[in-house]
Amino acid sequence: MLVNATPTQQAVLETALVQTDEALQRMRSVWLEDADEDHAGDADDADGEEGSATEPKRTPEQWQALNEQALDALRQAQPEQALDAFVQLVENYPLNAQYVFGFALCLQQLGQLSQAVGYFALAHALEPSHGAVVFRLGECLLALGHVPEAQDALRAAIELDAVPEADPLVRELAQQLLDQML
Repeated sequence: MLVNATPTQQAVLETALVQTDEALQRMRSVWLEDADEDHAGDADDADGEEGSATEPKRTPEQWQALNEQALDALRQAQPEQALDAFVQLVENYPLNAQYVFGFALCLQQLGQLSQAVGYFALAHALEPSHGAVVFRLGECLLALGHVPEAQDALRAAIELDAVPEADPLVRELAQQLLDQML
């Protein structure tokens, strides 16, 4: 896998890749279901009515507004409200690391840690320089009892957020959590 990686780092990467693949498969199944519903709605379109599975197209500004609403709900500790918005965002922009990260945060706050790990891993794969993603991944891994992998993720978060423009809070929180584990 990686030339200079330790066995633990290789195990973390392998776990992340498997979970990312599982997350992508879940997203693909959602897309296929949506495509089937869209085609089922085609019959309704023949009589001039819009099918129930189709939604009006949104502008980029409307998608951004939906993202802001979802982030506000997360800030107010209302992940249930944010979840629906992030599902829509991820379904329409599956390669947007910010939207995938928001979706994973919802899952984490709702206690669906195993699923959150997969989506945090996907967000990390999409934007590998984002320290907060790896920090949250480490939190979930720790809560699931994967201590060595959590330590590796937290160390990575500290390293990623060691650059001047990074958020120092992520680095501090990751270091505090790592210190508690040692």
